[in-house]
Amino acid sequence: YWDNKEFPGNVRFEEGFKAQLQLDRRQDVEYFPEYFEASRFPEENTALHFRNYLHAKYAHRPVDVVVASADAPLKFLLEYRTELFPGSPIVFVANDPPEPDALAFGAGMTGIRYKNAYRETVDLALRLHPGTKRVFVVSGTPQQDRRFEKLTQQELSGFNRVEITYLTDLPLTELIARTRSLPPDSVILYVWQQSLNEQGKLLESYEVLSRFAPGASAPIYGFGTVILGSGIVGGYLQGPEMSGAKAGELIDRILSGTSAREIPVERAQKAAMFDWRELR
Repeated sequence: YWDNKEFPGNVRFEEGFKAQLQLDRRQDVEYFPEYFEASRFPEENTALHFRNYLHAKYAHRPVDVVVASADAPLKFLLEYRTELFPGSPIVFVANDPPEPDALAFGAGMTGIRYKNAYRETVDLALRLHPGTKRVFVVSGTPQQDRRFEKLTQQELSGFNRVEITYLTDLPLTELIARTRSLPPDSVILYVWQQSLNEQGKLLESYEVLSRFAPGASAPIYGFGTVILGSGIVGGYLQGPEMSGAKAGELIDRILSGTSAREIPVERAQKAAMFDWRELR
């Protein structure tokens, strides 16, 4: 897993994963969750220490399938593929899946690819708010690498129906202030943001949203079921519970004898979902 045990996305992924594999009733499967907390511990030696820990823990225990629930653990497993679980196929959930050569390497890989729904969600918001003239995109990371802004710009390239303004890497206090005084013909597109609070604690994306959403002067739309209930009206959402269930389905096929190389990578499920309280 990416991040810690209490992270809501991990909790929901695990629920869908366990339900699909029926781990509460099966006697032939052992399940070992591990947490690669790269966002909380970004130091360079974190991955090395985690590799050493996993290598020692599973050195004498055969593992039939390894699951990477996000891009960070997938990147980690690919980097140490020949040292950790070299004979185990990998099932992943990722925005950036491996290249075909990597998918076929060793015991093989398959998984689920997230496809951004930025344009579809903006279209949805404009249908519900036909007078909208401006879209404000909120995103950011503690590293201020602007990667989410770049992805959104690519997805919305050529989209000329409204004026698009990017509120990227704003400190939380400034983000709260800016979103309180947006023009009345505006919509907010919430992509993703981690931020530090006044005490220096890392706030996850859903926590940042819950800080500025109550005072925002425009309706907010987003992409993940994890943030539904934290202040967004809705959007075309992809969720860890759906991906967890799909990962469990892929593992069922592998445990039944199908090679991971023979299972094509699939796109993550998405659906238009809404929070009735925010609709009101």
